[in-house]
Amino acid sequence: MAAGLLPSDDTLEILKDPKLPDRVSRVALWLPHASLEEVQEFWNHLMENPAVPDELIVLVMARWVALDPAGAIKAKRPGLGPSRAWEAWAYSDPKAAHRAAVDSGDDQIQMLVMQAIASRDPDYVLKLMEEGDMASRRSASRVVDAFLAQRSYERAMDVTLRFSSGLNKDKIFREWAKQDAAEALKWGLQQPKLVSTINKDDELMRDIARQNEAAVPEILAKLPAGDIKQRLQGAYVKALAERDPEVAMRFASDIGSPLLRDNLLGTIGASLAGSKPEAAAGILSKLLDEGRSLGEHPVIVFFPEGSRQWTSTESPLDGFGKALVERMPEQALDTAMQNAEKPAYRKAALQLADMAMERDAWDFGGWLDRQPAGGVRDELILHFSSHLVEEGEPAYAEALSWAAAMSDARQRDEQLSDLLSRWKSKDPEAYRKYVADPKTPEAIRALSTPSESR
Repeated sequence: MAAGLLPSDDTLEILKDPKLPDRVSRVALWLPHASLEEVQEFWNHLMENPAVPDELIVLVMARWVALDPAGAIKAKRPGLGPSRAWEAWAYSDPKAAHRAAVDSGDDQIQMLVMQAIASRDPDYVLKLMEEGDMASRRSASRVVDAFLAQRSYERAMDVTLRFSSGLNKDKIFREWAKQDAAEALKWGLQQPKLVSTINKDDELMRDIARQNEAAVPEILAKLPAGDIKQRLQGAYVKALAERDPEVAMRFASDIGSPLLRDNLLGTIGASLAGSKPEAAAGILSKLLDEGRSLGEHPVIVFFPEGSRQWTSTESPLDGFGKALVERMPEQALDTAMQNAEKPAYRKAALQLADMAMERDAWDFGGWLDRQPAGGVRDELILHFSSHLVEEGEPAYAEALSWAAAMSDARQRDEQLSDLLSRWKSKDPEAYRKYVADPKTPEAIRALSTPSESR
């Protein structure tokens, strides 16, 4: 008699009734006390009746296997085959079932048993996998599923990386990150097969940041310095910026590394450029007040032999500048122009202008036409007039018209002369028609040779 279970009041004859209320649960109470003969008789009865509930088959076969596994496997089962008996045996006595499956010499049975064991006792199958057993290795997905059901994500990932390239390691890692992002990332950083995947997965970092927003500072504190930590910081400030730009800016401003701090502020600004342009403009002003650059910046490189040299690298704010020009070009340019007498603002105005004219030259021209005369406007015109003849189909007449509007006479004449010379070299016929046209401004015609302007 099974310990702790009282005998059922039901008899075998009562339980044979297919219309018996709560039949499955009553059979479950009866089976622990049933003898082998009673189990066999009940099984034979079930096999003679159609539409037997699957739960009954599982219950009865499990009891039969516990009493006589070899007999259970040989039992008659129309349309079922021996699989239920082998599965039940694997559940109740994994080692014995495994030995019997191996002795059977049937690869299909071995696979069936191994998969059944894996779903209940993944540690046993993992041990066999590590010993080189091929049937167990073909059950790797079942082992992984069992570990996932136990929320043992590290072990599930370990099996996936070591034994099953066919499993979706990214999906498993994402599931782990949802439950414990800090531990998942710490473990993942130690796995060469996983680091590059994590580092390229922007969606993963975004999900971690959004789903664990309150815990991200603690998670970041546990991560070593490196690309993945920086990407999570970037995703975190984006998530913060959507809710509270000021909080996001305070977080970024507290970062010790100037380059990383600028990168995060630029990330915040870029994320706000489309939805909150005033806030993005405020970040631009803050960075320019501190003398930051939107383009390349100098760095010093030390070589092993002791020499050193200056070089340049792309600013972490380059992406910020591109986002500003893409989503709020005129407001970004206006922000840079408001303090153009300061070096950082002047440089930013030129950098943003170059990006804006690349994006849409004629829109940029409309903005430039509204700017007050002065040295910065002259510089912008210099860039713009050169751009008009260097990018796409040259527009010499338009470029000359812009150059003629420069307020500095010496700089204006130098640019006009350069443009005329280039036009004459590239398309002399069009050039001669232009300078001979009475409508061409006198300041431009005066810079051509007398014979050309007649």
